[in-house]
Amino acid sequence: MCGSMGTNECVTALPVNGRVVFVDSCISHLVAALNAAGLETVASCCGHGKIDGSIILRDGREVVVRMWAPPLDIAEQNILDAEYLVAEAKGRLGLARQRAGSDGGGRK
Repeated sequence: MCGSMGTNECVTALPVNGRVVFVDSCISHLVAALNAAGLETVASCCGHGKIDGSIILRDGREVVVRMWAPPLDIAEQNILDAEYLVAEAKGRLGLARQRAGSDGGGRK
């Protein structure tokens, strides 16, 4: 997170399309990556810990940069990982069953 809104306490100078722009340092890597990928940015703000940040693209789209949240502890992350793996396995099983049903019943 950079300094207070409306100040230039924590900015990084970036070359964008032949000119130098000043970007909040905490999102400068995102702005640089978007521009390097051919997605020209026209404005950005990290939100300074008060609101979500945003990066506005030349084509009118907006990339929202969510405010930082504390990391999950290991137990919570393991539960989420396990739930994801179970859901993924169930999805694959359902797809396999669909395929087996669509080819005349599968194996005999």
